Amino acid sequence: MDDVEEEESGNIYVNSSDLELVYDGEYQVIGLRFVLNLPQGVRVDEAKLQFTVDEVSTGPTSLGIYLENSLDAQPFRNLSYNVSSRTFFHQSVSWLPADWPRVGKAGKAQQTPDISALIQAAVDQPDWKSGSHVVVVIKGSGRRTASSYDGEMNKAPLLSVLYTNSVTAPVPEKPVIEEPVVSKQFTSRISSSLDDVEEEEDGNIYTNSSDIELIYDGEYQVVGLRFAVDLPQGTRIDEANLQFTVDKVSRGASSLEIGVEQTPNAAPFQKSSYNVSSRTLFARSVAWSPSAWRKRGRAGAEQRTPDISALIQAAVDQPDWQAGNHLAVVIKGSGRRVASSFDGKADKAPLLVINYQTSEGGGTTEPQLPNHAPTISGLPASVVAENAPYYFVPAADDADGDKLSFSVRNLPAWASFDPATGAISGTPGFDAAGNYDLIGISVTDGTESATLAGFSIAVSDTNRLPTISGSPGGSITEGSTYSFTPNASDADGDALAFRISNKPVWAGFNTVTGNLTGTPGAGTAGSYGNILISVTDGAESATLAGFTIVVSNNNSAPTITGSPATSIAERATYTFIPNASDADGDALSFSITNKPKWAGFDPTTGQLFGNPGYNDAGIWGDILISVTDGTDSASLAVFSITVSNTNRAPVISGSPASSVAEGSAYSFTPSASDADGDVLTFSISNKPIWASFNTATGQLSGTLGTGTADSYSNIGISVSDGTESATLNAFQIIVTAPVPAPGGGNNLYVDPLIGASSCNDYDAGRRACGAGSDTAFRSLSGAAAAAVAGETVLIREGSYNEQLIPQRSGTPDNYITYRNYESEQATITGTNLSPAIDISNREYLILQGLRVHDVYRWMYALNAHHNILQYNSFLRANHGSTSAKTGLFFQESTHNKILNNTIEDSSQDNLALIKSDHNLVEGNTFVRASHTLWVIKCGNFNVIRNNHFDNEIQKIGEIYDCDNVGFDHEFTLHDATKYNLVEGNTFAKTSS
Repeated sequence: MDDVEEEESGNIYVNSSDLELVYDGEYQVIGLRFVLNLPQGVRVDEAKLQFTVDEVSTGPTSLGIYLENSLDAQPFRNLSYNVSSRTFFHQSVSWLPADWPRVGKAGKAQQTPDISALIQAAVDQPDWKSGSHVVVVIKGSGRRTASSYDGEMNKAPLLSVLYTNSVTAPVPEKPVIEEPVVSKQFTSRISSSLDDVEEEEDGNIYTNSSDIELIYDGEYQVVGLRFAVDLPQGTRIDEANLQFTVDKVSRGASSLEIGVEQTPNAAPFQKSSYNVSSRTLFARSVAWSPSAWRKRGRAGAEQRTPDISALIQAAVDQPDWQAGNHLAVVIKGSGRRVASSFDGKADKAPLLVINYQTSEGGGTTEPQLPNHAPTISGLPASVVAENAPYYFVPAADDADGDKLSFSVRNLPAWASFDPATGAISGTPGFDAAGNYDLIGISVTDGTESATLAGFSIAVSDTNRLPTISGSPGGSITEGSTYSFTPNASDADGDALAFRISNKPVWAGFNTVTGNLTGTPGAGTAGSYGNILISVTDGAESATLAGFTIVVSNNNSAPTITGSPATSIAERATYTFIPNASDADGDALSFSITNKPKWAGFDPTTGQLFGNPGYNDAGIWGDILISVTDGTDSASLAVFSITVSNTNRAPVISGSPASSVAEGSAYSFTPSASDADGDVLTFSISNKPIWASFNTATGQLSGTLGTGTADSYSNIGISVSDGTESATLNAFQIIVTAPVPAPGGGNNLYVDPLIGASSCNDYDAGRRACGAGSDTAFRSLSGAAAAAVAGETVLIREGSYNEQLIPQRSGTPDNYITYRNYESEQATITGTNLSPAIDISNREYLILQGLRVHDVYRWMYALNAHHNILQYNSFLRANHGSTSAKTGLFFQESTHNKILNNTIEDSSQDNLALIKSDHNLVEGNTFVRASHTLWVIKCGNFNVIRNNHFDNEIQKIGEIYDCDNVGFDHEFTLHDATKYNLVEGNTFAKTSS
């Protein structure tokens, strides 16, 4: 995780077998992380990165080296842009590496320029501590391929730092000799079935699996690993990894998270539910995205986790930690990698590897009291090139541990000397070539001294890199000429030559001047990227930053054609869409000038559309429609639209009365107007014979005489301005005859309580025998058989379980009346009665004040005419288990009046008018019916008016044509249902 590649997409590649600096199919960013054991404030004299060639790589390469601005750089994580998103110090170092022609080479060509300024910025931070980490980031262009940690660990990138430590600790009264710090490695392998377990999603713990699925095994599980760690509390952990062995080949994306239980001594895993995931972990975790495991038995870098030293350090730093304690590692996430387990292959079970530091030797020793002279040794470099860093520090020692100081003679002018360490360092300039002789370095402990053998430094002449600059790139149009010549120079005055890579096919290149020129022709539009121009003095080269040239099309103007209509009448619809195209396929937009105010315009299609109003007559001129592709435009020829005047039809309205009684006067005058102010005349169709009509005002009026009762339908009143006309909706007028009074003849009585001995006649009697011709009956049938025109049958209070079937009809002047006696309640009931009342083939009857309930059917009327039902109660038609029947059923019956009755709870329809005409249903209360409250089928001129409908669970009413299928043409034989009037009714609590 300390040498990673960040792709352009932000993906972090952590286990590459090499490092591409920086092009690998796309430009990437390289991240390198090093531990730096330098104290705060130390003077950094020189610092370089040393790489080893992994693949031969040549060509111009321009790199920039940056350092993260952090006190202790965090490890790289497999998170998007985890390298480039870091904050860096403002300074950077440029590197133009020469070609890398040989694999395995790790020489000067693979060494960066001095980056000591970057390292100095890190250690100069006030809170910097020795042992902290730094992150180096490299980006730029070109390609050099170096070895990586996962490819060849011993050839991974190396950070070399030369420094001077001017901080001198005080000499103690009895100096001590500190024992050296030694790096060691500790390993611990899983050694028990209960130390590598799998926790399933339901919490079940699987302790004896032959392998370990990380993580998916038919469901997502959590893996627990427990290791014994024989390290004392506070041990410094340098690096730690988990090493797995491949049990099964496993590929595909995998994203894992590694955590450690927060406890001084982790308990063994148990088979209790969720015994792994329920443990408390340290807040910090390590992400791992393992690459594919392609070979069974493999236990290499691909099977090794990233560094988890921070997790192990947190465990051993706990106050109660002791050597030999256990720690538990918990792994979760997604994807699948299958590793060997203890129960599968114990020798290939998961292995914990820890690199740590310890002190050997066991403490301090007392030095001998007599003074010993210091010693000094070393082999200083005798040659250095101009502009190359020189550094030498002698090895000096004092057996007594005395504080040492150094001095120098004949120090070169370009060099500096550190009296605390004896280090000579410096970079000879380009004018410093020559020999510097008799240089001597001495060391003293304050009492005695020692001197290094004198030496010389020869500074060789160094070729200086040429420089190149300029601002190429940009964009041009096909057919235009492109030209760019870079600025180049060489401090040594060497002859320069130029070269180019990724040259556009349409361009030429001059290797003497570096001029890139050319004229892109038709069809060359596009982006020409990563163009690199380099200059060389024969030894070194420099490369201009890669650039791009964008070639765009020559634009072709759009075209537009069309012949718009030039005339239209008021209120007519106008539309015109021009034809437009663009040879380049550019998106087009339209505009208009002098658009008529009554018109709309679509800028996407160029459509002109609208409906001129009645006040828009005239010439709308100088209309211009244009189209543009964003660069060029084209226009139609200017045109005009002439809007001609249009006559407006008159309007007529009004609500004529739909009914009137005989003997009353009728009058209706419609409201009519004409927007143009034209003179209006009226006409009428289907005028009633009793009415007159005024053609100047449209008034329909008249007085209804006796015998005019009827329905006058399809009356139409029209108005005209001489050109156009308008007609009121056709209407009908129903003339009703007055309800006749009960007959004035004899009264007949029906009384169920009278015995046979009272009065006389028909084995019945009366409660109080009347005088004259009044006659009493016990049964309804007796009275119905006896009653004649003009007589009234008065039915006394009681319950009658028999049918009422009148045997005679009345006359227009003498109705036969059947009614209750005074305020008494006469009830007809009995579930066997079907119907309770039958007036079939009877005329001129009045049924009043009767109560009919709990019968099979209330009433049946076939071929019954001019009968009146008023103030009766028809309740609960009980049909039992047989087919449902309508409560009040009229068929082929006319001119009947059903007035002010209560009609409630039929198990089919409460009222049906079948093939029946001119019937009046008014003032009734309809409540609940299993099917429909009322039905008109194949009937005409019927009136349903001023009734109240309540609590219906099906439909309020239905009007059918004769074939019960649908309304056909009005003159079709079956469709005789017409001119029925439904008005003035009220509704409450109906469901449909």
